Amino acid sequence: MKEHVVEAGIDTISYACTLTGGQKDRVLQAIKGKAGFRTEVRDYWTGRFVYTYSGWIRLRLRRTSEAAPWELEVIAHPARVLGNPDRSALYVPRKDSYRAFLRRADEWLEEAAVPCALQDMQLRRADYTQNHCFSDKDLVEVWLRILKKSRVLPHYRVEQFREGEGKTKDVREANRHSYKQSCKSASFFAYDKTAQMVMLGDEGAKLKSSRILRLEVQLRRKALRHWIPQKDLESGWKTVKRLGERGEQILRWYWDRLQPGGGSYVRYQVAWEKVETVKGKKLRERMHTLLRRTSDSRNLETALEKCRENDGWSRGQIHRVLEAFQKLGISPVTLPNHGKRERVEKM
Repeated sequence: MKEHVVEAGIDTISYACTLTGGQKDRVLQAIKGKAGFRTEVRDYWTGRFVYTYSGWIRLRLRRTSEAAPWELEVIAHPARVLGNPDRSALYVPRKDSYRAFLRRADEWLEEAAVPCALQDMQLRRADYTQNHCFSDKDLVEVWLRILKKSRVLPHYRVEQFREGEGKTKDVREANRHSYKQSCKSASFFAYDKTAQMVMLGDEGAKLKSSRILRLEVQLRRKALRHWIPQKDLESGWKTVKRLGERGEQILRWYWDRLQPGGGSYVRYQVAWEKVETVKGKKLRERMHTLLRRTSDSRNLETALEKCRENDGWSRGQIHRVLEAFQKLGISPVTLPNHGKRERVEKM
């Protein structure tokens, strides 16, 4: 097996429609005791109900107030719905398989008394995903450490799993093996997919030969508008097709902003010595300062904030320092001096 194999496609698609109170009651009654459906949340006081069907489709019912209509969100994994048993499998959009996905999903929705077909619902969110499969298993940990040192995008915030949310069995382990930052309309999510499958008890064949770092861009409708023409957003198929075509470009847009700088990650001492070759005493001093602050800080964003607040750097000076690292071919995010890796090339 090659050291690094990339699989790309769509992991999850979410659709939504509104239901009357009567329609909501019929859905809850139909699901009650139905084989294949599992209750995750049933809270009559807050108006939240979540059910999953065989781990492939999730139904989420909720409303914001007693006067508001009920909203049904259908969250589906197309590759799993189409019969692929591999939890890491991704869906590559094709028109015939998309139609087959809709037909099969609608059969299960009919069992749950859902009155709307998927194609008549609004596509609410879609997740473009890459599986980076490494034969050298420690590389997943290396990349997660690098990503946790990322800049934080404007209007985004770093998120972690919390106790009581019900999103994972082991909150501490999930946070150790993942990194996520989000805003209201989008998220960038990186996690050790193999570790997740182990926690779920899924000992798939891939576990024996590789470890999977999953990179995912989760785009809600507002974010999808930025990348997909408005006329295509009116069609679920066209939205999925365009996302499949532009997904790599979208993921690269996030990566370049989260990890500005050069093309390689090297040990701290190597980076320090490389900076010594840069012309201009002031620029060298600032580059050394950023190296030191990034190493000592939680992430690159915190390091740059310290440079602004404590050292008085202007926006232009920050840009010039990051540009200097790019010209030098290295990142201000470094590897430990005594770590196993001496150098990692940028994805």
